Amino acid sequence: MRLIYADSLGKTVDTINEALFFGEKMDLATREAAAEWIATRARMAGAYEPEMIAPTAKDCEQGFRLFTGEIVRSGAGVRHVLGEEACRTLIKLEVDDECVDRAIEGTTKAMERHLSHPQNDGGFCCGTCSVAVWRNMAAGGL
Repeated sequence: MRLIYADSLGKTVDTINEALFFGEKMDLATREAAAEWIATRARMAGAYEPEMIAPTAKDCEQGFRLFTGEIVRSGAGVRHVLGEEACRTLIKLEVDDECVDRAIEGTTKAMERHLSHPQNDGGFCCGTCSVAVWRNMAAGGL
């Protein structure tokens, strides 16, 4: 089963989420390879926040389609939602790896800063971004 699409974090995350959603079996080596690839994108240029997981250039240029079908094209939306979804995916892959843990922790710290802002009521700029945070939280993130 191919999970990693080197030119697209969005396609990679979507493929993994689909496999998880439909209960497809992924051996540990497959999960580790996918998680490590995602984690290597942490702290790269283009991330929503410096500590988060960054989309690829293709993701930023073309946008991506959410698992529910909506298309995200704005720069901030692509970077934020993919950072949250990538973090959620790392949690769901259940891989014990230091690099993976650091990627999850970076996203967590960045989003905790946003959520702890005195004017924040648990939402973000739009429903799409808010749902990305809530999905991450539902998976055990933050």
